[in-house]
Parts: sequence; structure tokens; C-alpha cells
Amino acid sequence: MLDNEIELVIQPGVAIYEKNAKTTYCDGDIITTTLRLLFISNQQGTPHKALQMNLSVLSELDTSVVKVWSMAESPKIGLSCKGGAYYRLSFRKGGRDKVLLSLRKALRSKAWEKRTENKNETPAPVDPSTPVTTQSPIQKKEFSTRHAGVGGILRKKTEQTKTTDAQLKEAFKDIDALMLKAKEMVDLSKSLSRMCSDQQNAELRDFMISMGIDNPVTKETAGAKYHTELAKQLSDFMEGVLPQYPGQVMPLAQVYCLYNRARGTALISPEDLYRACVLMEPLGLPIQLREFTSGVRALQPRNHSDRQFSIRIESLIDTVGPVSASIVAENFSISMTLAKEQLLLAEQEGLLCRDDSIQGLLFHKNFFLLV
Repeated sequence: MLDNEIELVIQPGVAIYEKNAKTTYCDGDIITTTLRLLFISNQQGTPHKALQMNLSVLSELDTSVVKVWSMAESPKIGLSCKGGAYYRLSFRKGGRDKVLLSLRKALRSKAWEKRTENKNETPAPVDPSTPVTTQSPIQKKEFSTRHAGVGGILRKKTEQTKTTDAQLKEAFKDIDALMLKAKEMVDLSKSLSRMCSDQQNAELRDFMISMGIDNPVTKETAGAKYHTELAKQLSDFMEGVLPQYPGQVMPLAQVYCLYNRARGTALISPEDLYRACVLMEPLGLPIQLREFTSGVRALQPRNHSDRQFSIRIESLIDTVGPVSASIVAENFSISMTLAKEQLLLAEQEGLLCRDDSIQGLLFHKNFFLLV
């Protein structure tokens, strides 16, 4: 990927047509990014081929469908280029609409223009044989008392403050502008952090979190890898939380509240959280999703042992006598649902015996093991 390029959509089963004629690129993956349209061939028996098209050359998209013998062909996207060339993408496994949506979004944002501006701002290399006055468009400023002394420093700080205020006002015109300015705002916050005291840093950090710019993983920044990157970030976050949590097993409902609170205003949906948790085990992350027999889902360390928590329950029974789910929940500061699940697991291991009486369901130590 190029600098500042973000993957948007990956769609397999795509063929390329030049106008209405088939090409040798009959089966491959289409990848849309903020800067390019990529094609990676998956044809059997032929070496992998890759093509790319800069989105800056596209002039128009269309979704007309050609019919042959009254039978509709696969959904297609027509690509009209500024030079007059015309191509079609044929989606044989579906997915045309999401690719079309991502292309239109990328064409609206015109990320390549921002990238070109950044390149143009890079100073040209200095040629020793060229006079100093023609080496660079940057002109040497003449000395002025206006920029000297304490007064000059204060005026410079005032000008910088005005520039910063202008950037903030521009960034907050609407949500789209905020997203486009997000990287610039983060860079600005980092530069300010280096100049501030510890107390000012803390205040600035709280302010940035309240704006939702504390580098959380978002769909806009991660693109097609959103749930994978979210799973990694969530795993890192829970690694610092679970060791202090009783039993090191936390229900997803509690994880959702805790994690969203830490993200500030960049909230995620319950569905996104669950999809990220499902990916944790395939990715080999140190935190993984667990589903109990009752259907309760929770996060726990990969090397978690239920035996340790069962031993803690046995110690509690030695102290207070027979226990119920409410007693375990109160003593270990965990939810009633999780307390009941842990008691049932200890019973399955043969460490506890149940007593279902008029007082409710109580659990005793399994004295039959001592006989």
C-alpha cells in the first residue's frame, strides 16, 4: 500500500472486460482503496497477475447490464477513463453494490489530491552548482525588529494560535470535514503535547478523548481490515483489564460498556464487538471469546484455568458454609450470571455438590471425594 492509502473493499470472483470484449483476466480479486483500483488474478494454471488503476483517471461510473439472448449477465460496473478508454468489471460472485459504493466514496473524497499537495510541499534537493537564490522557492526572510525579542516571540505565538483556531473551525464544519482533517488534528495534538507541561498534557489528552480522536480503530481508518484491527486493539485493552478482574472472565455486556467508555466518543456497535471477538482465536490473540452452556458469552485469557476459580469457591465455602450464586457474586464482585456458571463448572469437575431445597439452590463441597 502507498502512504496514506486505506483499503476499502476486497471482492473475489471478478472478471475484466475491455468495452464488451473479454480479456485474459477472467477471475480475480478486486481491491478498492482511497487511491487505486487493484486487480489480482486467481486463475488456475497461470502465474498471478496484478493490475492497478489510479482513481484520478476515472471520469464516470455506470451500472448498465448487457443482456444476451434475454438472459441477464453478471452485475457489472462500467469504468470510463479520462483518456477515452472504457472497461467493465463483471461480478460473478456478487458484491457489485458494495464495490460501487466504495468507489463513489473514494471519488468524492479525492484523497489523491491531498497526497499530491503533500508531495509538492517537499523541498527540492539542493544542487551545489546552482546559485542559492534559485535553489528553492523558499525565500530568506530579511531581519526585522518586529520578529525580535520577547515581543516578536509573543507575536509569533499569537499567529500560531490564530492558525490553530482556523484549523479547528474548519475541521468542525461537519463530520466529513472532521474525518478529512483527523490526521492533521492528531499531528497537531502531538506537536502541542511536546510543548506542554504534564498538567497541560493531561488536560489536552482529556480534551482529545472527548472529541473522539485518541487513535481508536474506526471503519474510516482501517477500511476492509476494520474487524481484524478492532480485535487486536480490544485484545490489547483487555490484557490490561482482566488480570484485575475476579476470575479473569468478563461477560461481553460488561466488556462492551467498559471498552466504549475507554474509546470516548468513537463508539462501536454490539455487532462489531462480537465480530471482533470471534476473530480473536483465529488470529492467535492472547484474549479469546468463550461461550458457556447457557449461551452466556465472555472474554478470558487464552491460558485461563477454571480450576483456579473453583478452588477459590471451595475456600469461600470453608469460610461461610454452603453458597449460592448471589453469595459468590457478592464476595467475588462478579455478575450473578457468571457466578452461576462458575458454580456449575465446579460441580461438573466434581468439586461441589448441589442442594436444591426450599431455600434455593446451594452448593456444598463434595465430601464424597474424601471417603
